[in-house]
Amino acid sequence: MSELQLQNIGDTNINKGSIDGKTIIAWDTIASCKMKECMVYDRCSYLKRGKCGVQIAYVTTLTSTIMSRYKFLDELSLFKIGTHIIPLYSQLCKMKILEMALESVDIIDEKGRIIIHPVYKAIRETLTTITIMWRDLDITIRGSDFDSDLPLTAATSKSGDSSYYDTLSLSVEKRELTR
Repeated sequence: MSELQLQNIGDTNINKGSIDGKTIIAWDTIASCKMKECMVYDRCSYLKRGKCGVQIAYVTTLTSTIMSRYKFLDELSLFKIGTHIIPLYSQLCKMKILEMALESVDIIDEKGRIIIHPVYKAIRETLTTITIMWRDLDITIRGSDFDSDLPLTAATSKSGDSSYYDTLSLSVEKRELTR
């Protein structure tokens, strides 16, 4: 059984722990809580000292979810996730905090037109970029048919290993299919 050990979340130390002996490298720095200067201070349920509690919880949950679900990843994939995908999710969290602070979805621009607040476009673009990054890693999982214990590595899936599809078929046969 794999053991995930996370450390240094929100810190400038890029070593975030390990899983199955593989080091998790990530850039997830988080600024200190702005306390009363924070746009969502009155609605924040986290401790208001040290690093931003919302971002710490978000990045911790994200990182542990990714790492516990994708145990089959090699170190290069873990590096890409930690240096590309986790920072994008961290940006997304900051934008969601800004969105939470908005009093209205729309604003009036300099020409007096009512427009949708630009943060919504930035959120959509970030989500699109995150999706592209997951596809780039070739590990997009659709639905709940994915068995994370299946030994799926870049070498296995691309080299034509004849036992790969047999193993995949066996894992599907074990599941109860619903239609």
